[in-house]
Amino acid sequence: MKIKAVVFDNFITEAEAKFFRDYVKYAVPNPSNQVSLKTVNHTLDKDGNKLKEESSVNKVERHYFSLRSPYNLHARVKKLAESEFNVKLKYRPDAYGHIMHYRKQCDGLHWHNEPGMAYVSASVNITPDHMYEGADFQIKNWDGRTPYKSLILYNSIMTHRVTELVYGEKMSFVMWLPKHDQKVNNVPWKME
Repeated sequence: MKIKAVVFDNFITEAEAKFFRDYVKYAVPNPSNQVSLKTVNHTLDKDGNKLKEESSVNKVERHYFSLRSPYNLHARVKKLAESEFNVKLKYRPDAYGHIMHYRKQCDGLHWHNEPGMAYVSASVNITPDHMYEGADFQIKNWDGRTPYKSLILYNSIMTHRVTELVYGEKMSFVMWLPKHDQKVNNVPWKME
């Protein structure tokens, strides 16, 4: 498997970006643990051998909107990801994609990766630069950028984060695409 991240500038139109920004005004955020980030801490001995592993689930300061109906954008992203990574992919069973909405000053999203969720991860920046500061998407050991309306595709094992939001609001359209035969963590949520 070749590990890579690739960015496609102006992947979506202004109208598509605005549609998904407006979507969050009317949708109900997903309050489930899908919004959380699992962190794992290892206790090592003096030789670097693992003695103990502790994990915790931490709530992330963002609204999270699960897209349970497909949009044309989902198919475009999946098709491009299959071509770029030369692998047959599928949609997750719990949602086609999500909108992440960082809406107040917050710490962002700490370093993590998503191998249990997908083979290829995708993110589209749907917020114009003048509407926020901070909340930058970063991948360890990668110098790329994700400007407004751009799509980034990357292997889900790559460690990444979102930096602190300084002001404004930042929204991203995200998808996690497993390989066609990959078993994934599946935590469906429906409003009661």
